[in-house]
Amino acid sequence: MLISLILGHIDKIGILHFRMENKILGVIREISLAFFLAFINLRYGFYAFIALSGTGIYLVIASLVVDLIFIIIGYLV
Repeated sequence: MLISLILGHIDKIGILHFRMENKILGVIREISLAFFLAFINLRYGFYAFIALSGTGIYLVIASLVVDLIFIIIGYLV
């Protein structure tokens, strides 16, 4: 990783370019985020159903009511 940072700072040596275009970096970021979220969801997603089946549904409803109240207050202000 340290070598990558150093080569990225140098930018190029001869015909070798060590910097990537922002468009390519954006695509890599989007794909990486999608894989990360898919992995986390596959591994821990079923815990959400377990949490909501008990008293968790009351927390969801309470948070929705509080969010709605603050959105309305923000809109009025």
